[in-house]
Amino acid sequence: MLSAEREIQNVEGRPRRRSKEFAVNAITLLALFAFAACATARLIPLSPDRPELSEKLRGEWKGEWYGDNRSRGRFEFKVTAVEGGSVWGNGTWYDTEVGSPSFTFRGEFRDGGLWIPRETSRWFNLKLYELDGGGYELRGRYSASGLRAVVEGDIAVSKK
Repeated sequence: MLSAEREIQNVEGRPRRRSKEFAVNAITLLALFAFAACATARLIPLSPDRPELSEKLRGEWKGEWYGDNRSRGRFEFKVTAVEGGSVWGNGTWYDTEVGSPSFTFRGEFRDGGLWIPRETSRWFNLKLYELDGGGYELRGRYSASGLRAVVEGDIAVSKK
């Protein structure tokens, strides 16, 4: 009878121990990924009272957009001028369901990021990050009008 109890304890104990080990390992791995993400990019709040940021923004930016509807494509734009809290430029939105439209923009610093309003239901809301290895990245969300609906998604571009 004692040997039967030991077998049951071993059978019941082993999955629980492995489950706990798996959970601890998973949490540790997630913490490492979060730490790595924080260590690789530093958020730089955009503000009109920081004129040194204009040089960081001016220039060509290239990357990709990723629609919440699983569409994706290239995204490129050029910041041509930064004055106070206003930003001007032009770009091309590639691989959309309406082709590859070009656009010009006038944006502004808002909530520590770059807000670029466009036509009705269209906008970009981007944050500036400085990468540990050097360089800069703008990341954020967008909203655009497609053929059948408004589409939202993510954009990530790097300064070239």
